[in-house]
Amino acid sequence: MLTIGILVFSNKLHSQQKETIFNDFWAQIGSSITLNSLRPLNQTEMKKLFTQGDNLNLPVTFSNYNEKDLSTSLSLSLGIKIKNKEKTGFKLNPIWRIGINYYRNQQLLSNELVNVNRFNVDTIFDSQNQPYATADSVIMKKVFAKYETEQIRIESSIIIRTNPSEQWSAYTGFGFNFGFSITAASQLLYSEERNVVLYNFNGESIGNYANTSNQFLNKSTVDSVSNSTNIGGALYIPFGVDYQLKGSPSFKKFHFTTEVRPTVQWHNIPEIGNYTQVLLFYHFGIRYMLN
Repeated sequence: MLTIGILVFSNKLHSQQKETIFNDFWAQIGSSITLNSLRPLNQTEMKKLFTQGDNLNLPVTFSNYNEKDLSTSLSLSLGIKIKNKEKTGFKLNPIWRIGINYYRNQQLLSNELVNVNRFNVDTIFDSQNQPYATADSVIMKKVFAKYETEQIRIESSIIIRTNPSEQWSAYTGFGFNFGFSITAASQLLYSEERNVVLYNFNGESIGNYANTSNQFLNKSTVDSVSNSTNIGGALYIPFGVDYQLKGSPSFKKFHFTTEVRPTVQWHNIPEIGNYTQVLLFYHFGIRYMLN
């Protein structure tokens, strides 16, 4: 409905004047992936993110968790013409694109804590009464921590296009955006697994020791809290390809676009401080000509 409303409003403006400053309307969806590993949380930061931080029981050592962030986005924008030097009309190139972006599932920080304890509980003998294995109790504790956010940002970019009037064209430029979070939350997933495992005298696991069923235990719990509003911004360079539909003049107003954006992104998280990411955004969508 928002897209339809913008198109109707823009067409009304166009009908009221011979040459409107509005060139086109863009609607794009996309996703991103971090090119650098997510920065690991440390225990001090985790305690700051959780309101009950002083009571967190984290008796394990951090190890870097290198999962890549995969977030999605929705972008709505208008292309605005720039006047020529003589101020008598508008240029075909470049176009100023301004709009709004919605980002979801931005996992900014994460880490996994792992602790393994092993101790002997029994020695296993063969039929000749010779020891051939040990039965060890193995306790593995894990804590996975992550910080996620959804954001609304205002976006502005300059788009320079090859052959603006042709069916196929390529474009590039530069842009930036800035905004704030509408949600921000941290989550801790605790898991604990206990098994009694058989090991040979070379230290190799040869199976589970299952004399009694109560020697196996798996449990997990999840803690989640809301965090303060964060802010973020980005600088990027768009590289895109544009295809114009064939057919009647009405059809020719519609274009399909695909766009890649190498991006440097910055966040300020109130509980922790500043954080920078290098990302690659991919966008796909439509462009509707307003003149």
